Amino acid sequence: HLQGWKSGAVTTLGRGGSDLTATTIGKALGLREIQVWKDVDGVLTCDPNIYPNARTVPYLTFDEAAELAYFGAQVLHPQSMRPAREGDIPVRVKNSYNPKAPGTLIAKGRDMDKVVLTSIVLKSNVTMLDIVSTRMLGQFGFLAKVCFLYSKT
Repeated sequence: HLQGWKSGAVTTLGRGGSDLTATTIGKALGLREIQVWKDVDGVLTCDPNIYPNARTVPYLTFDEAAELAYFGAQVLHPQSMRPAREGDIPVRVKNSYNPKAPGTLIAKGRDMDKVVLTSIVLKSNVTMLDIVSTRMLGQFGFLAKVCFLYSKT
């Protein structure tokens, strides 16, 4: 979508273009936080079109956000967070229709003790469960608990 740069023609940036612009400018300015505004309260636990009771995920790591976007979460494009990640600048996803909602804060790390399961993304004809935790090492029954949580959703 950037073919117009040589001629000076007005062009579009494509899906995630405004987010990529925000994170690029935010990194260049060395901001403490970058905000991207959407039509949802943040990154949700699942697609609200499939499950209307989806909730906002309060915190994500850059890795989690990129993985969710790659596997189908529509709120973010996988590459749009790259400049913020490189500059170690947190990105907050906010809702322009509900500005008082806290949104989702995406950062380098997060407290893994507060939330085990972050979000579920549905991609047709694909089933994938990605589990990353140091707490599972040597723990009896850890995977059984995870599979139980997964089967409940």
